[in-house]
Amino acid sequence: MANQPAEKQVTVKKRRWWQALLSILAGAGYLYVGRPKRYCFWLLFNGLLVVLLFVGPSRLMSKPSVLIAILLLALVVNAAMIIDVIRLAIRQPGYQLQWFNRWWVYCASFVVWTVINSVTDIAGPEVLAVRTYSLPSSSNVPTMLAGDYITGDPSAYISRDPQRGDVVVFKLPNDNKTDYVKRVIGLPGDRVQMVDGVLYINGVAVPRKDVGIHQEKSAPKARIFEETLPNGVSYSTLDIYRGQADNTQEYEVPSGHYFVMGDNRDNSTDSRFLNEVGYVPRKNIYVKIGGIIYSPDWSRIGMEVK
Repeated sequence: MANQPAEKQVTVKKRRWWQALLSILAGAGYLYVGRPKRYCFWLLFNGLLVVLLFVGPSRLMSKPSVLIAILLLALVVNAAMIIDVIRLAIRQPGYQLQWFNRWWVYCASFVVWTVINSVTDIAGPEVLAVRTYSLPSSSNVPTMLAGDYITGDPSAYISRDPQRGDVVVFKLPNDNKTDYVKRVIGLPGDRVQMVDGVLYINGVAVPRKDVGIHQEKSAPKARIFEETLPNGVSYSTLDIYRGQADNTQEYEVPSGHYFVMGDNRDNSTDSRFLNEVGYVPRKNIYVKIGGIIYSPDWSRIGMEVK
């Protein structure tokens, strides 16, 4: 039986515009320059990053330094791959077409790249191992600033309840869909009250000390107080003036509910306002804040929230 003729090898000259386009997509670029093994590495690396976002250790990944390191690694590796594709393409005056240099292979590569980059959006943030949020208001200054991007651990309260001092994300009880970020102050059964700007829990004043002045652009000066809760958790609060929420009734936290407050005591809508926020049911608290991955004040990037 006569031998069948081998598939014809076609040598083509690089198309610069095509080279530039595919270089943006490192995977397809590697196919273009005849490096399918490097394409597989690109696919594996980015696929593993996506898997890490779904099944990675939430407690570790919610630490801002860890998540920033992962994001920087992804950025550096993918940038290096794009540069590598461009370098390889420039060094080749021409190349022989292979089976993977087909239009449908390039289209499939583009689909894979699109899926990898959008799978977290398709699946939804509720299934990710780490959550990120942006803060639109200054209700948690000085701990967190308006414009901060923060991380959250969705596994923190699977096996334990919120503790005093935890900064949490919860669904607003009034609509069960709006996300709020506040600090847990009162536990079920606690009695909470503000008297002349001083926080009382179960009839005892929470110790605080004046640690300086906070000043932001276009904002009044405020005193910074370090407050220490009965369980030893310390954090900073702001006191700007004597407002209606600095002297309150005594709130008795119902069973299965929590009392939350913002650290910016004179500019926070929280549990002190029963008709707007009120007591937060345990089921509404679902994320513990980890730290800051971006801030308008760059010196705060990477800080853990305490």
